[in-house]
This record gives sequence, structure tokens and C-alpha cells, in this order.
Amino acid sequence: MLFLLLSILVLNGFAFLIPKKLTRHEIYVTSLFAVALALITDTYLDLKHDLYGYFHVGPDYEVLLVLFGLYPAYSFIYLNLFPFTKGLDAKAVYLLLHWLFCLFYEWLSIQPFGFFYYNGWKLWYSALVYPFLLVILVGHLLFVRQLYSPRKQP
Repeated sequence: MLFLLLSILVLNGFAFLIPKKLTRHEIYVTSLFAVALALITDTYLDLKHDLYGYFHVGPDYEVLLVLFGLYPAYSFIYLNLFPFTKGLDAKAVYLLLHWLFCLFYEWLSIQPFGFFYYNGWKLWYSALVYPFLLVILVGHLLFVRQLYSPRKQP
């Protein structure tokens, strides 16, 4: 639990201190999307198939700390610092660095020191999934920007 609380403090502190490139609307919508994506994923992989979990088997109130303390802060940092105006190489390096960070953080989060446990899940499964999740977050932000951009009248 200490690792989780320190993670929440560090991530949210960093998110608060960095210069904001996203609008408040984008921060809000992408944070909600990150939480919804985590809830959907965890409902099936954790609760239905019991491949992994947080803290103890079954639903826990402590999971709310993960959902609302970690995911919004991380998705904001990832998207706020994403090199949208840079070339494909910069975007690929950025994605690679965040992929490595996610894997390392998950490895640190595994019990007995963390708050996460495997029950059939393997770290290399996450290695396959994280790139898709990171690209989905960027795609969602681009979709939101397109929805709220001024439309040209014919």
C-alpha cells in the first residue's frame, strides 16, 4: 500500500507541476476515458477470468485508489508531453520509453511489495498489450480534438 500511495503522490505532484499543453476539457475527458478503459479491462481480465488483480481476489475498495489516483495522472502526463508536432521517430521513441516505464512499474507493483498480483497473467502479456493501450489513449485525444474543433460551414 505504501508503494501505491507514494506512486499517487509522485505522479499527481508531477502532473500538477508540469506546464499544461492540454485544455481542461481534454484533461477531464481523457482522464475519464483512461478510468473507463481500465474498468472495462479489469472487469474481464481480473474479475471474470481471474488472470490478475489488485490487493486481494475479488473487488476491493483500495482499487479506487489505483483507478482515480494513478490512471488519470499517468494518462495526463503521457498525453500532455506527447510529441504531437514532432516526427514519427520522436513519437516512436516516446512510445517506447512509456512502454518500458509501464512494464517496469508493473514489475515493481507485483506483490509482495506492491499492490498487484498475477494469477495466470504474465509480464510479457502486458508487454504486448501496453503499446495498443498507449496508442488508443493518443487516438482518443485526437478524436476528442476533432469533435471539438470548429467546423467549416459549406
